[in-house]
Amino acid sequence: MAKNKARLGKIGEFMTAVQLMHLGFDVANLNDSIPNMKSVDLLVYDDNLKRHTLVQVKASTENTFPVGFDLSVAEDMNKLKDAVTCAFVFVKVDLKGTEPKYTFYILSRKQMIELTYKGHDWYLHKLQRDKEVKRTGIVCIPEEWLQGSDIKPKRLKGENFKNPLNGISAKDAWNNIWL
Repeated sequence: MAKNKARLGKIGEFMTAVQLMHLGFDVANLNDSIPNMKSVDLLVYDDNLKRHTLVQVKASTENTFPVGFDLSVAEDMNKLKDAVTCAFVFVKVDLKGTEPKYTFYILSRKQMIELTYKGHDWYLHKLQRDKEVKRTGIVCIPEEWLQGSDIKPKRLKGENFKNPLNGISAKDAWNNIWL
């Protein structure tokens, strides 16, 4: 079904829009007007409270979500604040079985910046390695981080990752788009 990355991205945007419409919001996909618009995918409008917000969507069939910028951005708070312009919705697409299943994790802009910065500080500086990590690699957010879990290193020695979400999962946390 969604072997093509662009198609998977469109599916993630579409399914996020469907979920938001089920919650009573109006949604416009900005990529329909400006193909592959940088940093923003959806415009969400709450007619009841007369407010709007922007959302970036990332979809994956794996346990990690590439976010579109490199590690040099993740370790520089000023660059990270420029790169993360709005809330993020991560869509895990499970293709096992006859019907795909979708799991949604939602982070506010502030949560996304904090999780990315602290997570990648841990990844880059708190794990013992033989070689330094190249800063040109793409930042990925593991699903475990979005579930609020603290992480014990698996293959490398080093300290545990203390998740800034403090054990609170971002799963179906739709209110985070308004924070």
